Amino acid sequence: MDWVTAAFGMAVTGVFAGTVATRLADRRQSRRLHALSDHLTRTLDGNRRLIPGQHDEGVWGLMIHRCNQLIRKHFTAVDQLEAERHFLQQTLSDISHQLKTPLAALATYVDLLTSFSDDLPETRELYAKRCQGQISRMDRLVRGLLKMARLESGTIPFQRTPVEPLAVVDDAIYGLDDVDASTRVIVDTSSYHDVLIDVDRDWVAEALSNVIKNGLLHSPRDSAVHIQLVETALSLRIDIRDHGEGISPGDLPRVFERFFMGSSRPHMESVGIGLYIARMIVRAHGGEIRATSTMGEGSCFSVVLPFETVRPDVTGT
Repeated sequence: MDWVTAAFGMAVTGVFAGTVATRLADRRQSRRLHALSDHLTRTLDGNRRLIPGQHDEGVWGLMIHRCNQLIRKHFTAVDQLEAERHFLQQTLSDISHQLKTPLAALATYVDLLTSFSDDLPETRELYAKRCQGQISRMDRLVRGLLKMARLESGTIPFQRTPVEPLAVVDDAIYGLDDVDASTRVIVDTSSYHDVLIDVDRDWVAEALSNVIKNGLLHSPRDSAVHIQLVETALSLRIDIRDHGEGISPGDLPRVFERFFMGSSRPHMESVGIGLYIARMIVRAHGGEIRATSTMGEGSCFSVVLPFETVRPDVTGT
């Protein structure tokens, strides 16, 4: 019977040890769960630290790993929302600032119009034209802002098709608001052969037109804007060169910023978003746009677009 007693004692000891071990494990697990809960609470309060222990073996390590993934995604979403909030705030501030100037000028001209008598028709006509000019400027600004918003939100479905670059350049020139200005644009195709670029013809023409307009606005009326198409190994470069006053070295890095008007006296017709929109369109097509300038000599804007490797059949076969 001694062996029975011994066996019974060993069984009781094993059960007791197992119970104690289970209790200790439960307490340890409980402490870890409480620590996890506290950490997640601090996460909701803005604590960006990850939970330690994600490399532990077993179910616990897997759970910590999943929690850390959720923490990363949470703060990624928080950062995106903050960036969007800041962008919206800055955009509204920019729009308000840009509209204040033409609205203030328009109000002044209207007051002057009402103060003049009917026996001064020339003066009234002068301020009426100035009113029209400010209204046109606001119209260009609003239309530009709508395009800018669509481009920045990524909601424009670009319809890319293989097209000859010269056709896009022609569209850009014909799309200029001032018909007389189009006669001041000279196109050089001596360094260009029959290649195709895979782009949305209308939108890229819009980008080129914006750059051409910028050159015309900042050049003497008796000067020309030269466009040269240059074929490189993997892309087509469109150089748009004006003979204006040039861009200062301090302004040159900022010419593609939204609403940047430069340190010189801004042109009446400029609203400060044409080059910004042009760069967004070009980049959306996998291209790039760069600017170089020499004070007193003019500026050159180079639009680089990748082209289709399939060339038109010029042999007729």
